[in-house]
Amino acid sequence: MNIAVVLYHEVHELDVVGTYSAVRAGLSSLGEDETLFTTAKSRNSVQTSGGLTITPQWAFMSAPEPDVLVIPGGAGVDAASRDKALTSYLKDKAARARLLVSVSTGAFLLGELGMLRDLRATTWLPLRERLVDYEVGEVVDARVVKNERVWCAGGASAGLDVGLELLREFYGEEVAAGAAERLAYPLGQPVAP
Repeated sequence: MNIAVVLYHEVHELDVVGTYSAVRAGLSSLGEDETLFTTAKSRNSVQTSGGLTITPQWAFMSAPEPDVLVIPGGAGVDAASRDKALTSYLKDKAARARLLVSVSTGAFLLGELGMLRDLRATTWLPLRERLVDYEVGEVVDARVVKNERVWCAGGASAGLDVGLELLREFYGEEVAAGAAERLAYPLGQPVAP
């Protein structure tokens, strides 16, 4: 299973690193590290909203086909929604991915592409009401909201929660619990089914 974490300039570093770290902690115990990767429109480094520099492992054009697409948020989310390379990648991969996962304001990228319509969704609390602009079915106050093909994490730190939920969903409770233990993070934060 390939899990791609999308990068762009001014992405929030915790949205990226929290989810990535949680999933990596589980996959490394299975020897499947290569199935988790970062991708962006090029291999050039991106600067996060907090000043961290991250170099993507893959450019969109050459990245493996993702089964799970993780879309983090950040200060650059509105500019990212106008980036044709990024939105084309998201549209193309979202049509074939098994699961789409937004972290915090990454939900707005899904919303711009019409992928939240009539679904339950959440995002970063101060901007949660903005979700109504995307015709969501219900704005939910939860750390993680799970629809059939679209999951939303409520804020940057909820990226850890959604990462552990990914492990639980695809690799089982034992792998998720082991990852939570390695991260010294409590498994079982509130999730809206």
